[in-house]
Amino acid sequence: GAFEGTANDIIGKVRLQWGADYVVYCFGVNAEGEMTTKVFSTEFKTLAPVASATTFAISIDAMTRSSVEFTIEPSDNNTPYYVTIEQTTLVDNYGPDKDKSYDDMIAYLLPDNDTQLESRIFTGKQTLTQASVGKSVNGFKNYYIVVWGFENGPTTSVTLSESFKPANPE
Repeated sequence: GAFEGTANDIIGKVRLQWGADYVVYCFGVNAEGEMTTKVFSTEFKTLAPVASATTFAISIDAMTRSSVEFTIEPSDNNTPYYVTIEQTTLVDNYGPDKDKSYDDMIAYLLPDNDTQLESRIFTGKQTLTQASVGKSVNGFKNYYIVVWGFENGPTTSVTLSESFKPANPE
């Protein structure tokens, strides 16, 4: 019989890359692994992100040894953006003067699960905590708040907060 579904339904957890060409092949096999149908194929291109001039201001409002509260203020309130908190030891491996670019970091950091992706995308000025983006922090490590525009892929450059180490208020 016919099967209808998405690439994720058919081949599992697949995150297609933005602005890329793909070919999907489909054919039937029997229990012995012998092909029993002709090969069907279709080609498609995923949507490419549209570049945005939006910039982001990041301010850390409060913290304890296990929490941080911060505010993200985009220059354009209509631009969707992705927020995460990452250890400096990871982020410092990426950038314009490194072997790996910020685009490489974005590809590495994006979750495979669409629910996790959607829960980290915001618009407008937001006051958030580490829990808001599904992360934890502790007073033994240094972190960055990492933000970039995101709609069908990255639309802006990566913006980093100042490095911080969670601490109890004095």
